[in-house]
Amino acid sequence: MKKNSFDLCFSDQVLEHLFDHVAAFRQIAGVLKPDGISVHRFPGPNMLMEGHVGLPFPALCHLKPYLMIWALAGRRSPTQRGQTWRETLDSNVDVMQTVNYRSKHYLRACAQQANVKVAFFEADEMLLRDVGTAARLVVRARRFGMDRVLARSLSVVSQRYMVLTRH
Repeated sequence: MKKNSFDLCFSDQVLEHLFDHVAAFRQIAGVLKPDGISVHRFPGPNMLMEGHVGLPFPALCHLKPYLMIWALAGRRSPTQRGQTWRETLDSNVDVMQTVNYRSKHYLRACAQQANVKVAFFEADEMLLRDVGTAARLVVRARRFGMDRVLARSLSVVSQRYMVLTRH
């Protein structure tokens, strides 16, 4: 791709599938115009549900014994209906090898190494949203002046919203 070509780069549900964030951040910075921005939405390790295998607590979904317990308990994603527990386990292990949930601390360190600025906006997004259970709670909390506190609290287990810019 041509350097300094884009004003905006956007990804949705991609960064959790990358394993070399430094290289990705450098590549993004290289194609952005000097005043361009890069916006990314993706799940983090603290989400309540892992979206690829449909199990709770994504941070535990890389552990084979954890996946085995759920497979034995009969938990299946829609694409796994009719599979044995062993087939489900193998499928979930394969899927989780393509998923890489990283902490904000790690992503900030990668950004620093790639010489880009990074900022996270989960709480801000939560304050703007008007759809979903969390949004309804935040709107109700607004009446009592507690919307920002609640949004910050809920943002810990929500989707990540990250913006990258060049230095």
